[in-house]
Formats: sequence, C-alpha cells, structure tokens
Amino acid sequence: SDIGAGVAVRGNICVYSRTDGHIVARDLRDGRVIWTYRTGGKVFSTPAIRGNRVVSPSTDGHIRCFDLRNGSLLWDHPTGKPIVASPVIRGRRVFTGSSEGVFRALGLKDGGLQWQFDSVKNFVETRPLLYRQGIYFGSWGNTFYALNRKTGRLLWKREKYAYRMLSPAAVWPVAARGKIFIVAPDRRMTALDARTGNEIWDSGKWSCRESIGLSGDNKEIYIKNMTEGNVMAFDAKSDTQKVVWECRAGLGYEIAPSPLTQKGDLVFVPTTSGRIVAVDRKNNQVAWNFQAGEALVNLILPVKSNRLLVTTFEGRVACLKY
Repeated sequence: SDIGAGVAVRGNICVYSRTDGHIVARDLRDGRVIWTYRTGGKVFSTPAIRGNRVVSPSTDGHIRCFDLRNGSLLWDHPTGKPIVASPVIRGRRVFTGSSEGVFRALGLKDGGLQWQFDSVKNFVETRPLLYRQGIYFGSWGNTFYALNRKTGRLLWKREKYAYRMLSPAAVWPVAARGKIFIVAPDRRMTALDARTGNEIWDSGKWSCRESIGLSGDNKEIYIKNMTEGNVMAFDAKSDTQKVVWECRAGLGYEIAPSPLTQKGDLVFVPTTSGRIVAVDRKNNQVAWNFQAGEALVNLILPVKSNRLLVTTFEGRVACLKY
C-alpha cells in the first residue's frame, strides 16, 4: 500500500499508517511487525505517541487510541467527516484538526471532548504546532489560526491569501524566539508574532513552498529554495529575513511539502523523487545522498544511535544508519 504519512517512535517501537487503512507497529531494531490494526478508511495521518498510547485519525471519521505494546483499542472518538490531519499530544490532551470545520482537544485517557473550536474554514491537513500557550495551524480556507491551548478560544487569525490553493495548510509550522514561521504555495516565507499574529516580515525573495524546519537549538530556520534547488538557513532571532548560510544542494525544482529535520551537524532534506539529502550545517555542503525510494519522502525522523526512520509515498518504510 502507499504511505502518505510519517512515522512516530517511542523506545524500540515505531508506528506509521498506510493508505489501505492499516496502522502498523514495528520493532525499531529489526523491522519485525509487532501489531497492525485496520481502520475503515484510508489513513494519511502521522501518528502521535505519548507513554504507551498511540493516537491516529482515519478517513473513516474516527480518532482512535491504541496501546503501543499490543495494538489493543483503548478508545474511539467519532467525528462528522474524514480526517487527514495529524494529531499532537501534550500532557493529558490530544489536539487535532478535522474536515468539518472543527479543531478539537480530546482527553488522552478516554477520548472525551475537552473543547472544540468550530469556526475553521475548509479542512485541516497539517500537524498543529504547540508553542507557549498557543496552538497554531493552517487550513485549506485561506486562513492560519492561533488558539488558546487551554480553552480553544481564538487568539488571532491571518487571512492573506488570494485563493484557496495558496493556503498555508500543508506546512508544519515551527516557532522560536516568540515567532511563528510558515511557508505556503504562494512561495513566500513569513514570520509572525506568536502572541498577536502581527507580521514581523513576509518575503518572496527566495522562492519556497510548504517545506520548513527548525534546528534543535532554535537558532536556525530551514527551507528549500524551490527554483534554485538550494537549502537555506535563516536567523530565527532576527526581525528581518537574515540568511545564515546557503547550500547548493542540487535539488532541482523541488516542491515536496515534507518538513526538513535536523540532528547534530546534519540537516535532512526530503524530496519528491525519493532522494534524501543530508547537508552539513558546519560547512554548508552536501554530506551525502541516499535514494530511499522513487516517490515523495513523507518524513525523515532522526532517532537514537544515528538512525533515521523514513517513509515514502510508494509504500516503503526504512530504518537507515548514518
């Protein structure tokens, strides 16, 4: 089956979803299947894990929680429409968007509704960002939202897109130094004040799309320059769009919406062609390339012992050592 989502991990168990409706758990060490669960619809959501609980929505309109160890169903929260958004777990709550104009907070213990924001335009695809007291996400309705994490109350929203297909909906937002950073199909990179939503800067100088990343030390923001095929790093602290370094990565015309990730000296870059490019952030050069598959790389997840977990759209899942 195709795989249209990333992978999550805790300890020696990794979990991912497939478009044939299956949730799959494998042993991180050798890839052995530990358990599977088949939902009633395709699954495009990247699972979320906390403790021994795994949460995964499905296009069958249900948000489910499983026991990480054996795959037993712990709770099932039905919704009105199919879900393609990815959840985030923080503390005792699960946060996820949906496709019926709703964003929810559910209790991790029993799936009970904690609060609901029901004024989302169009559907949510992204994985939301939790930062300080807010939760941030875009929708395919020309809008980017900031909600109060405790109550679900709207803090602010940004509506600055000419039509729906330019919406900041596929990007997984990142945040640092009091700023929210997003990129969108309008080929612009934007920094917003996390508290007020005010625009700090908005630039189309370097063409980019929905792919963005943040360094572990919160100092650098990463994008792919889609027209030149380069990887760029920007200063997260600056109140202007300040370039820290640029790598001529040879990506070509690159529009994969998957996030960039980083560990140690390396920035990992996903592509639409199945290629993974590792950029050394010390010398701004390509450290290595690896052909993980022949289709879109969904997510490159660094884990322990210099390993990467990777899924590609044609149905490959792999653990790589670098």
